[in-house]
Amino acid sequence: TIFHDHFKQLSQEVRLASSTKGALRYTAGLYVLDENSDTNRSGRGGPDMAITLVRFPPAPFFRQVPAPLGTGFGLAPGQIGRNWGTVKTRAYALFGSLDYDLTPAVTLNLGARQTNETKDFLYNLDATNTGPFLALGNVRNFRDSRSDKKFTPTVGLTFALSKNHTAYVKYGTGFKSGGWNMDFISQAQLNSGIRFNPETVGSLEAGLKGTALGQRVQYDVAVFQSNFRNYQVSQFIVLGG
Repeated sequence: TIFHDHFKQLSQEVRLASSTKGALRYTAGLYVLDENSDTNRSGRGGPDMAITLVRFPPAPFFRQVPAPLGTGFGLAPGQIGRNWGTVKTRAYALFGSLDYDLTPAVTLNLGARQTNETKDFLYNLDATNTGPFLALGNVRNFRDSRSDKKFTPTVGLTFALSKNHTAYVKYGTGFKSGGWNMDFISQAQLNSGIRFNPETVGSLEAGLKGTALGQRVQYDVAVFQSNFRNYQVSQFIVLGG
């Protein structure tokens, strides 16, 4: 297998921050991203495929007989499966955070981010020489695009219990844009669609932090629960046999 993945990225963030003094403190900013990612992946069978014996068919209810690896899987030495494509991403976000002292011991924490992201997609998969057993798909010059927009706020309270001890509670939200599965995939997956949706998360957290024993001990304890929707994860799928 030969994988060539190439990424070219430009990102920039500009922030404006207030003074840390006073009852009101804030940060505001702009983030931009321009990224091109290209992939070109191929797999070739080596000469051992013609002499390495495997039990085939790989199912318990058939009488299994030894067969050369390539023959059993419909492959021959030197045959190639290949996929290649491009994803272009353009994104920008406006964000800000604000801390306001409600009392000398209680601070309100607010934050928000507005993310706008567009992606353009080109994908090719050539599995004509990989045999019917693997059931990989074939597609040429498949193009698609998507646009994701999300507002993700955060709210919390911080309590100054003493000079050396602080407690807090906060609720935050997060976002990851959607995309496409552009690996070696089956024709059935191609037919059902290779898009995946944006991932979102809401997280509730509470914690306690501070110092003790003349600042010789520093501690930070937190509990949290995060609830995801459309969780994105890369995984291998067991085909069976």
